[in-house]
Amino acid sequence: MVNAYSIVSWAVACGSLALLAYTWVGYLGLLEFLVRVRRAWQAVHRLSNDVNCDGWPNLTIIVPIHNGEHHIPGKLKNLVCTMAQYPGEADVIFVLDGCTDGSKDVLEALKPVNARIMILPENVGKSAAQNAAMDIARGEVFVFTDVEARMAQDFLVRLIGGMMRADADCASGRAVLRIKEGEVSKGHGLYWRLEQALRRRESELGVLHGAHGWAFAAKRGAVGLLDHDTGDDFVIPLEVILRGGKVIQVEDAVVWDTMPASTKGELQARRRIVRRSALALWRRRKVLNPVCFGSQALAIWSHKVLRWLSPVWLLGIALGSWGLVGAGVKIGEMLIWGQAAVYGASLIGLYAHRTKRRIPVFGAAYSFVLGNIGLALGLWDFLRGVNEGRYRNVDDSRYSVLEEESDGGCTLSLPSGHPGWRTAAPSRTASAPGSDTPDAAAPGCRRQA
Repeated sequence: MVNAYSIVSWAVACGSLALLAYTWVGYLGLLEFLVRVRRAWQAVHRLSNDVNCDGWPNLTIIVPIHNGEHHIPGKLKNLVCTMAQYPGEADVIFVLDGCTDGSKDVLEALKPVNARIMILPENVGKSAAQNAAMDIARGEVFVFTDVEARMAQDFLVRLIGGMMRADADCASGRAVLRIKEGEVSKGHGLYWRLEQALRRRESELGVLHGAHGWAFAAKRGAVGLLDHDTGDDFVIPLEVILRGGKVIQVEDAVVWDTMPASTKGELQARRRIVRRSALALWRRRKVLNPVCFGSQALAIWSHKVLRWLSPVWLLGIALGSWGLVGAGVKIGEMLIWGQAAVYGASLIGLYAHRTKRRIPVFGAAYSFVLGNIGLALGLWDFLRGVNEGRYRNVDDSRYSVLEEESDGGCTLSLPSGHPGWRTAAPSRTASAPGSDTPDAAAPGCRRQA
């Protein structure tokens, strides 16, 4: 018998299921369809990608460090190799954010010639450290990178070239995760592949609204003071969008970093990301208005807000299912058994994680449920006003790589007692951004009018 109770239960269960499906599957399908339509339209109209080149912008690379002495030698080596390929001027600012280890001694021992070291006596947090560095930065473009991140040797050439060619104000590289062993990380690898697929298509459609914080660039004029309690990789793109600018991802600019493998680490990561990102978006909530920001606003709703609300959709499916069972509707039982299968698989995945066994399907279910618990905790923290601005380095002692890792041909080492380092002349002729042909006379790019 159909009554108000069963109608409400139907609406809650089906609505929540539809929103969950759209968030994790449907939105990607929609983007793929729009990308194909756009490419077909471009092919018909034969749009020109001709560019004018007039010089590479000066860069300032900003590296905040909190107790990162073990990561510094590798970071220095990586920066030397990367900066050597960049035809323009580049300098580095290392910000020691309340370090209590030997980070200062390591940097001073290596005596970086074209770098400045800023020492903050207290741990003020990553964003505050970046603000301090931007106050003294000389570059026309800021490159933000973490001490643990490793960039491909041609990263700067490709990132800045792509940024100038697209006339963008903010450009992110393509991040490749070094995934630690364990079911949590294997499941996170699946999540990460979805995230990358979304970002690639959003970038092509001009609705990208985030960057990879491990290494990305932004023009000086597009960056204001960062919130001390939110992340740079979401705040800066949002500010760019609010100012009418453009955010892109450069697929051939590759950076590597590590994600947590433990249950605790996964929960903390999701919880922190949602808490900080939700706060950043709330302060800039004007960007959510589709009347003002059109498809960009719809992309943020679909990619960020609806995903953060996934725990709410899961709760809605559960409540609606039980309501349907109470109303005597058969499909309610089917929904309950489906949920029981997912949560049961996650328990098997938890067992596999604790016993260090690999059971892929169950591991993915475990990571999905664990991730949604983290999302729920992050939303709860945001609603309660819980926040923090500090950070810690990731332990990357054991990992496997989602894609083959390379140092871009870099073989330079930094031995103990190294007398200093500077940006060397490029070891090969620099190519103009967007070109496969070396052309040292045409380094930087700008769109034709």
